[in-house]
Amino acid sequence: MDDFLGNEVSEESLEEQDSGVWLAVGDLMSGLLMFFALLFIAVSAQLVEYDNIIKKFLQLSLTPPRKSRGLGIVLN
Repeated sequence: MDDFLGNEVSEESLEEQDSGVWLAVGDLMSGLLMFFALLFIAVSAQLVEYDNIIKKFLQLSLTPPRKSRGLGIVLN
């Protein structure tokens, strides 16, 4: 009977030790998730900025040049 209670106590202490390890692993995983979330947000913001720059460049390059309203003098 004493061995039965001794095994039960030792199993409970092992579970308590394992739960501490799993808490640490969970904290590391949540930190890693935050890192990748912030990385995703930063890359998304840069892609939006580059997309706007490309759109402005295409818009400027595809529009015909405006005619000047000067005197019409051409210099050689």
